Amino acid sequence: MNKKKLLVLALAVIMSAVIFLTGCGGGTSEGTDNGGGTPEVTDNGGGSGSSSASDDYDINAHSLREASSDGTIQYMYFNDFMITMPNNDKWGYEYDKDSVTFFLQAARADGLDGRLVTIKAYDMDDNSYEQLPSYHVAGVGKNVNKRFIAIYPTDVQWNHEDAQQEADYMDLYDYLQKIGEGAVNSPLQTADSD
Repeated sequence: MNKKKLLVLALAVIMSAVIFLTGCGGGTSEGTDNGGGTPEVTDNGGGSGSSSASDDYDINAHSLREASSDGTIQYMYFNDFMITMPNNDKWGYEYDKDSVTFFLQAARADGLDGRLVTIKAYDMDDNSYEQLPSYHVAGVGKNVNKRFIAIYPTDVQWNHEDAQQEADYMDLYDYLQKIGEGAVNSPLQTADSD
């Protein structure tokens, strides 16, 4: 079985377990993480994740983080998609109800935005993302009736006077530019990805 199919299968198994456990009365906790450290499970009480109404969708419902067996990759599961990131402390993330944004830690420490990409969930009949200056369609979450869009910044997000910060930003940015529906080696997968 190839690596992509194995990742999709793992996502499906984890999502099934989370849905089952939620039905048994799961707890509630919230938070953001700096991108490094120990895997954590966050359940914000978002239900089974099968709602099609925008008001009911929570991108972070049933989130899960775990490192690969060799410790080099961080698997991050959100509401009907998974993204893989390098397992290091160079990046962080924050989320709101319908989006998650990944950023460079060093740029944030310098008072800059440091945004690498924002993954935003759109209703299937909402194509307003087509007006964005820089985006990729990342995939479709049929379980939640959402289209996931990767939105990229179009301005400088790092301290251009810091060569290491620029190199770290560009490495992560180039990696996240591979996100795309049906793209080979896309860091983002949905349960419905081929």
